[in-house]
Amino acid sequence: MKTEAPDTESFAAVAWRAGRLRLLDQRRLPGEIVYLDYDSAQAVAGAITAMVTRGAPAIGIAAAYAVALAGRAAWQMAGGAWRQAIEADLDTLAAARPTAVNLRWAIAKMRRAFPAITGDPEAALLARVYVSETRPALQGARLTCWELQRARIPCTLLVDGAIAGLMRDSRIHWLIVGADRIAANGDVANKTGTYAHALAAKYHGVKVMVVAPAATVDLALCSGAAIPIEQRPPHEVTAIHGGPLAPAGVTAENPAFDITPRALVDALVSERGVVARPDPEKMRAVFGAETPPG
Repeated sequence: MKTEAPDTESFAAVAWRAGRLRLLDQRRLPGEIVYLDYDSAQAVAGAITAMVTRGAPAIGIAAAYAVALAGRAAWQMAGGAWRQAIEADLDTLAAARPTAVNLRWAIAKMRRAFPAITGDPEAALLARVYVSETRPALQGARLTCWELQRARIPCTLLVDGAIAGLMRDSRIHWLIVGADRIAANGDVANKTGTYAHALAAKYHGVKVMVVAPAATVDLALCSGAAIPIEQRPPHEVTAIHGGPLAPAGVTAENPAFDITPRALVDALVSERGVVARPDPEKMRAVFGAETPPG
């Protein structure tokens, strides 16, 4: 374990750096900013017990990275029998803070990825985020990937049409999307393609989470049917960066958004909290009594 100098670029409590887990030693705050590096699940379990990192979300994230460390060690020790060899580390990790539900939740989430992994499990266990390209403007490829890289979160880019296949293969456990407008009943307007992804998620048993600020909720609209859909210029579909993608004269429809009905949404997350399986009553309770009935 190595004590690091203060990180002047970020004050993230948990980070993955050069094959190691880096934790901000919260026991030293506010007097000192000290980062500690860990290269084994056993060491991370000790850090969690010692309260180097604390707070349920941070503990859960640290535990998830610790499972990746455990997978690396189990593969080095047992090769193809790594699933059996990893269990001792997982038991130690789970016992680090018996009351912290996020710790066990993170271990269980990582364990669900085991059956689909072939070969060395480390890389697969570190892939936390798949990013769809987001046609036609490619915001996923151009912006989301850039933001994840800046946050040092491993990501893998996919064409939009590949998402359902990964869901079928149990490689995606949550579909996480934003929202441009949310109706009072919980229907969601978001970038075109969200509805298709949500339908595929429902079929494959993948949970759908909408993450958006409370200001995105439009209390004046009873349902998504009342949300106007912006129609963008056809050339955004038929060309890219000034170069043609389709033959001259081809027309295109380019709706900027689609509506995902609340029945497909498992959780709506904002700074006001989480609305599980939103409906008009739950939305009214969280976002205001003036929410119209629906």
